[in-house]
Amino acid sequence: MNPIQAVIQAALDSIQQPALAADPQGRVLAGNAAARALLQAPAAGALDAAWQQCLGPTGWQQWQAALAPGQP
Repeated sequence: MNPIQAVIQAALDSIQQPALAADPQGRVLAGNAAARALLQAPAAGALDAAWQQCLGPTGWQQWQAALAPGQP
């Protein structure tokens, strides 16, 4: 794990669980406020790639859905 990933993982680990609530089909219903604030922090280039690697493809899609307009 590179240093950026380590920082991101530590931040994710500190968030109250569950960070996301989803329905049985995996659609995000609500996101933990702390988790959403963390993911709304500026991210570009390598940091964005580190987020994706830490969360994995499914987690990354769920986080993006949680941050979409109209989500709680």
